[in-house]
Amino acid sequence: MDNAHNLTKCFLDIITLFIIVLFFSVQSCTPKITPVFQTDNLQLIAEDFIQNDTILQKHFIGFLLIEMHKQEPLISIRADKYFTPASNMKLYTFYLASKILEHGIPAFEYALRGDSLIIRGTADPSFLFLDTDPKLLSFLRQTNKKIFFSGTNFSTPRFGAGWAWDDYPYPYQKELSPLPIYGNAYRLQILPNDAFKTYPKFFEQFVQTDSSTQNFITRAEHSNLLRINPHHAPLQKRSEYTIPFKYSPQLLTQLLADTLHKSVTLLDQLPDNIIFRTVFNQNLDSLYRLLLMESDNFVAEQLVLASSHTLFGELNTAKVIRWALDSLLDDMPQNIRWVDGSGLSRYNLVSPKSNIYILQRLLDSISLTKLLHILPNTLNQGTLPKAFGRLPIYAKTGTLSNNFNLSGYLQGASGKYYIFSFMNNHYLSSKEQVAQHMAIFFEKIYMLL
Repeated sequence: MDNAHNLTKCFLDIITLFIIVLFFSVQSCTPKITPVFQTDNLQLIAEDFIQNDTILQKHFIGFLLIEMHKQEPLISIRADKYFTPASNMKLYTFYLASKILEHGIPAFEYALRGDSLIIRGTADPSFLFLDTDPKLLSFLRQTNKKIFFSGTNFSTPRFGAGWAWDDYPYPYQKELSPLPIYGNAYRLQILPNDAFKTYPKFFEQFVQTDSSTQNFITRAEHSNLLRINPHHAPLQKRSEYTIPFKYSPQLLTQLLADTLHKSVTLLDQLPDNIIFRTVFNQNLDSLYRLLLMESDNFVAEQLVLASSHTLFGELNTAKVIRWALDSLLDDMPQNIRWVDGSGLSRYNLVSPKSNIYILQRLLDSISLTKLLHILPNTLNQGTLPKAFGRLPIYAKTGTLSNNFNLSGYLQGASGKYYIFSFMNNHYLSSKEQVAQHMAIFFEKIYMLL
């Protein structure tokens, strides 16, 4: 009996042990349920990350994140504070242009007076720059009338308020003008043995070799004289350079005449009772892609001027921005300081909250699909730093010395879309470092959305 009892007890112990082992095996194989992160969790996670990050903790940061078509912020860090936006201002320019230039951008305007044809610019930046078949060029080549150019509708300085005065030689700061031509710049090609040529050829008359200058290429600020010192050529000498030219109505008429192989005369004063007709271009999508994807400052400023022409019949940056703030954006959650179209000005002041507002307004009239296509992103890149890898971010960058901002749309791991604005001002580290640490932050947030 004792042996039978012992065998029974041993058998029960084995069964019990088997059940215990099976229980824990099942437990270890069961997927863990990730807790749902509420708004306060996201807020705390974001604050903790920024406060403890070795790069981001050292400068001024503002951040705002909301779910698309919602108002309640998921993360808000100094969202109503003002920052220097740099090219984030192009979001405001894009909104202005998309509302005002609905039927196309005015290419030029003209008036007929006896045997004379008078033309005026309407700020279209694409003439002999983007157009494959410029309407103005065909129009002027076909006419048998005497051609006159008038710049009397232009009342904006060559540079915007708050621009860096010593950036005039660089292609990112071209001069504004009523009738842009060749993108208000020419190409300088450096040939073997330090010879050169320009496109268009017209500008070769302004280029000379000069071994007394301190730099390889030096352009005078208030003229188009360009000096090349071959003794100061950089080690990584490029074969081609983009040289902005000094605009004047006189230069424009000479350049236009050289292009047309026809006489063009500058008209200082318009005759009385003259009526202009406007011709439109339909290439806005190409311009908007340059504006946002490539962050082209010249295109941005000319779009603002073109909007001014459409509204007021004159090219006046300050006037159309005042109108936009008073009429188009009169329900903004807080005031902003909007000075130029490109964001080159250090006077511009916006907040993450105002950036979110403009991104929401864009969605009211432009499809998300189109916005995702023309904003910098990790598929088509544009100006988005490579540090963001394959994150589904579609956002406008904004870069000035010591400032880097990113505002746009983010698709979370759940598939939902969110609107965000991340603004960094006054850092001493490199932009690349800031972007790398921002990317780590976004990767963390992305997984929780």
